[in-house]
Amino acid sequence: MELSRPFTCTECSQTFTRNENLERHKRSRHGSDSRRPFKCYTCRARFTRKDVCKRHSERCRGAFGRVLTVPGAEGEPEQTESVIDETAMSSNGQDADDSPEANASVDTTVAMNDETYHDSSPETGGGTVSRDLLSSEFMINHSESFIAAYFECFHPSFPLLHRQSVRRDMPKLSKQILVAIGILYSRPRHSSEEDADLVLRQSQTLWQDGQEELWRLVETDWREIRRTWVMQAWLLHIIYGAFTGNATHFDKAKKMLRWVVDAARDLGLLRQSVFTSTTRFHDGEEQTLHDHWMSYVESESMKLCMYTILFLDSHIFSPCNIRPLTTPIELDWELPLPGSLWEADTSLSWAQRLGDEPRTLYLTRSGDASGIPCPTTKSLNLAIQSLMTDTPSPQLLAALKASTMAAIFILTSLESLVREFTRCYYQMPPALADPNAFHILTQSQNRQVSAALRYAAEIITAQLAQANSSNWHILKFADRIALSVKLALCKPDDLLIGGIVENSVVAGLTTATHLTLGLQVGARRSLQNLLRYNSGDDGMLVFLDDLMDVLSSVTSLDKQDPLREVPWATVATYRILLAIWRLLRWATGEMRRKAGSRTTVRSRFEASTIVFNSILEVISSPEELESQTRRLSRPARETTALGMTSDDSEARFMEMVLQFWKDRPVWSMGSFMTTVLEEIISAGGMAYELRGAE
Repeated sequence: MELSRPFTCTECSQTFTRNENLERHKRSRHGSDSRRPFKCYTCRARFTRKDVCKRHSERCRGAFGRVLTVPGAEGEPEQTESVIDETAMSSNGQDADDSPEANASVDTTVAMNDETYHDSSPETGGGTVSRDLLSSEFMINHSESFIAAYFECFHPSFPLLHRQSVRRDMPKLSKQILVAIGILYSRPRHSSEEDADLVLRQSQTLWQDGQEELWRLVETDWREIRRTWVMQAWLLHIIYGAFTGNATHFDKAKKMLRWVVDAARDLGLLRQSVFTSTTRFHDGEEQTLHDHWMSYVESESMKLCMYTILFLDSHIFSPCNIRPLTTPIELDWELPLPGSLWEADTSLSWAQRLGDEPRTLYLTRSGDASGIPCPTTKSLNLAIQSLMTDTPSPQLLAALKASTMAAIFILTSLESLVREFTRCYYQMPPALADPNAFHILTQSQNRQVSAALRYAAEIITAQLAQANSSNWHILKFADRIALSVKLALCKPDDLLIGGIVENSVVAGLTTATHLTLGLQVGARRSLQNLLRYNSGDDGMLVFLDDLMDVLSSVTSLDKQDPLREVPWATVATYRILLAIWRLLRWATGEMRRKAGSRTTVRSRFEASTIVFNSILEVISSPEELESQTRRLSRPARETTALGMTSDDSEARFMEMVLQFWKDRPVWSMGSFMTTVLEEIISAGGMAYELRGAE
């Protein structure tokens, strides 16, 4: 048998009768770069045929003309590609020349390219040419500062990229999206609004060009998505398009997310065993410490990408009430390893941080990946099931403590689980024995989800007490999403119950704001709730301390820097603020309803009074709070004082929410939601009638 099939694949054990069959197998199954010798110097794609590579390179030069079109270079394509690779793409490489002469050469080339690009555009006027030229020069010459802004502001909250390896040899598409996101975080520093709008348009242009080139890349060979840098660039483009507030961008991001989910399924990337079977290191090969480190980086990078797909599927679609594309059951990857390993600067530092944790022992042992000693960390689904028990695995708790990203992914999956329970429950008729419109899970199910939340929250709370500026935002987001799940257990999403599906994150938040002012949940759930008084909101007293902590952190920044907040953290915080807003409206409505009744000592300790005073204490200034305390200390005037302040409380709260969005101009949804809140205030937000107060 072996004599009849003499050609053996070096990557796997498969044999072939003919050499050309073996070569075709290597190209299709293993994607070996050595078997595709022709390389596009724009996007780093490789091809087996020179003519296909040439056509692809011409499309790249057409798409990125301002950088790639060099006057007089049409007859020297190889020289042009070499210049591009050395200047525009490899400026961060280890062999890059940082001399003034080299920098001057790069700047001159970029200026010539920009000038050629704009002169060839018939739709651009003279003044716009100069402004766009300066903007392009500024962006290219300051790309390092924009990339630094990305790693300073965005990366600590969501470390998708491996900082030490990605900056060593960065493909152009990766560099482009990092610059685009870095521009967003650098934009608030511009003194004039005109300059800020100018760089924002430049950022959007970079994103648009990048996502078009990514589509061309996968249309040429859809299996290119298996490359780690392609997957990372793809996901970053989804993040940018989904949270900029533009409906067109959101549609494109949604299309990219749907495509990458299907591609990951078809290629088997959702299963760790399939991905690791094509690793570049094999048994019998001598591996250095650096090889072990790079093998870890390659596997961990794809792992984080797969978890990010599940994460974005939830945090992009749930604000719009769109059904998710994936479930935690599909994702068969081990939980992320400790974050300290991911942030190691060198292979030696990485090896020193391995320590004695059982999950890291196999990283330096070839072919020992199957012996992971903690079964509950081998997949997201197993981890969630273990947390829902009374005795979760100690190794699992240690893994969550070592990796905040792992805790975030678990909390995101719990939130999706509660939403699915809610969606199914509200399709059933209400039980007459339990007509409460807000009861979702059974007592047993509620206890299990609450147990998982308790274990995760204890770890996050303990780490928050010792957090610094580098990890405060990611820990605070984990804390916010845990609170969101708690709220969802008793207060379902208005869009979910109302059956409303929106076409963007901003549209979903806008609709949720208007529904908060109208209390549509009870009306949608059951006619019986319209015919009787519903006092279900007093159950929120259980979460009052947690809600006031969120409200206090929003009004007093402390460690918080709103300009460094990732967009999904802003969305999660705002949805909690909507829950507080709804609670405030219920409390003021209750107080108005009982305003004519006789004042008693008991009324001072009713749920509505406690809620109202707690919220007012946070949003009021010290002078107003002292004056309010003196009035409330007089029982005879208690009802009048409360009636006076309740009229102004919601207006003050709306101003606080408006300031919340004004403090977050980095992502464009901040300006969109500022406009929405200003329109509500100008229209008279108090005009909305609270149904429960009737």
